[in-house]
Amino acid sequence: MNNRYLYNILLIFAFLCCLPITTQGQSLSIKNTLNGKEKIIKENRRIRIKTVNKDKFKGRFKIIDNSRICIKNDTIAIQDISYIRKDPFALKIVITGGLIYLGSSLIIVGLVFDAFGAATAISGSTLSITGVGVLGLGFLSPVLIPSKKTKNNWHIEIVPSQ
Repeated sequence: MNNRYLYNILLIFAFLCCLPITTQGQSLSIKNTLNGKEKIIKENRRIRIKTVNKDKFKGRFKIIDNSRICIKNDTIAIQDISYIRKDPFALKIVITGGLIYLGSSLIIVGLVFDAFGAATAISGSTLSITGVGVLGLGFLSPVLIPSKKTKNNWHIEIVPSQ
């Protein structure tokens, strides 16, 4: 009797592991027509879009059909997209927060070194200037992700994900 339960649990586990392999969703394919580079963004990922009408949308997207996607109950036609880029949440939280924390810490340590006249190999003003640079990089880090613009020979289409 005990082996039968173990067999059923193993069978259910195998079925659940194979389920994502058999299901086939859709994704956005962004292909450069000049050099053939292709970027694939799977459905339900965070993206940032700007349309030809200058409307901006960001969030997780769902594919409605072969010509439209939906972001937060807003339907966007594929041919209306002016530029698209990934909008990763982890980058905003971890990297941006870490760089801001590191830059602020360097500024504070540099000011403390200058205030108390600590004789070190690195002067306090050098640490403060480096801290300002790191702090600025922390505020700019989400902007550093390149966007794919349709006017720069990028073609967007919906394809079955692999």
